[in-house]
Amino acid sequence: MLAPILGHAYSPFLRFKGGKAIAVTFGVWTALTVPFGPFVMALSLLALNKLIAGPGWAVMAALLVLLAFLGVIGLVSPPVLAAWAGTAAILALKHRDDLARAPHARMAGG
Repeated sequence: MLAPILGHAYSPFLRFKGGKAIAVTFGVWTALTVPFGPFVMALSLLALNKLIAGPGWAVMAALLVLLAFLGVIGLVSPPVLAAWAGTAAILALKHRDDLARAPHARMAGG
């Protein structure tokens, strides 16, 4: 499940440059957590993106919300935790510039 995320983030066809891997991460975790996971991921990312200035912090926080949700419904196992940790590592690398700056709240209307 990490292969599509890695392939998008570090495409060999683009000299190992690629996207931020958010969409493909959403797709992979949607497939693994249907029917509730997609709603949890989408709503948490939407809400956190409105609250936190810095998309990298919103993405990482939404990933933590997903892990908490999986724990609540009893789907956290060693393989799922390893997949989540791999996903978190890839996203942290791709968003390292955002994560290097301290998160702060968005101003109203912005």
